[in-house]
Amino acid sequence: MQLLKTGHADFVIEPRELFSDARFPSQVLFGDRWLCAVDAKNPYVRGNRLTMKQYLQLPHLVYSIGTDRQLNLADQHVGQSGVRRRIDVTIESFLVVPFLLEGTVMISLILERAARRLAGTTRVRTLKPPLRLPDIHETLYWHLAIRPIRDIVGSDSVVPQLRRSCSFVRLSKARNLHQRTDNSGQHPL
Repeated sequence: MQLLKTGHADFVIEPRELFSDARFPSQVLFGDRWLCAVDAKNPYVRGNRLTMKQYLQLPHLVYSIGTDRQLNLADQHVGQSGVRRRIDVTIESFLVVPFLLEGTVMISLILERAARRLAGTTRVRTLKPPLRLPDIHETLYWHLAIRPIRDIVGSDSVVPQLRRSCSFVRLSKARNLHQRTDNSGQHPL
């Protein structure tokens, strides 16, 4: 949100859960849910069900977000819930999660839309988490003091257009700030 406050961005797309107190006009674009991802041949995860015991015994790969390197929202929730697990690897991008899981016994949390989008690129599969995790809601925020959102994108129907066309891209008009995210596909890794 600092980009909007300083005028370095006309609009940003970020999870609403990160900015629930934001004082900018906004529109939720889509929701997403968290899944567990493992190598398709992980010998410790057989079948289509993941138990809490399996989840806790496996080494975890997590990804951090932002310049302060905080864990993603799902992993923050797991930690705040008092669940203790073994975090072996921390990375900066969720896009590499499936590639790093392949051929290992590690487990990670991944957004369903990213999993669908990356399906077929690795031998990773997804499972329902054995604990309840809150969904996230990718939200478009804009600063009206700069200009109306229709002037930025050239249309009054920006939200439907963004839902269709911003698949896999977290938008920001800030200088050279383009971060990949996902919003398409339907199949697990």
